[in-house]
Amino acid sequence: MSIKDVLDYVAPRRKQIKGITCSGGECTLHAGFMAELFPILRHQKLSCLIETNGSLDFEKHAELLDACDGVMLDIKASDNTKHEELTGRGNAQVFKTALFLARTGKLIEVRTLITQADFGAEETVKKTANLLRPYIKEYEIAYRLIPFRVFGVRREFRNLGTPSQEKMDKLRTIAVSCGFTRVFIS
Repeated sequence: MSIKDVLDYVAPRRKQIKGITCSGGECTLHAGFMAELFPILRHQKLSCLIETNGSLDFEKHAELLDACDGVMLDIKASDNTKHEELTGRGNAQVFKTALFLARTGKLIEVRTLITQADFGAEETVKKTANLLRPYIKEYEIAYRLIPFRVFGVRREFRNLGTPSQEKMDKLRTIAVSCGFTRVFIS
């Protein structure tokens, strides 16, 4: 889509929405587009959020960081090997991004997809909380725990399984005990 295409799409819906969220695939592959689009939408009093896997080094994209209102960051797994199993790449950049966004006040939410298969969800929640602890309350960073659902998932990942409610509740308890005050399961 062009900038004009987005603006034309948003215009008739303007009264029903408060903002937009760019998500993926991986929307930060189009960082320049968002950096150009967001100031126009913000001038129209619409919020502009980014949902990302954390692969973009925001330190090198100040114009995008300045143009957005906040970032929702997916943290798949704290263990590098498990992260590579899931995504095909390591997680060092993801944690670097999390810390940078938290320090700048732009990190509004971290998200972890929870499966029945064990990819170290408890460790991921704990490591994320320990990393972000100095910023959680100051910036009201939320933690969203997302139970895996098979709908729309590629065939090779369908066997990961939906976690039990007990597992989700336990992870919420861990997140709260580690300092998060806003924990959501959805």
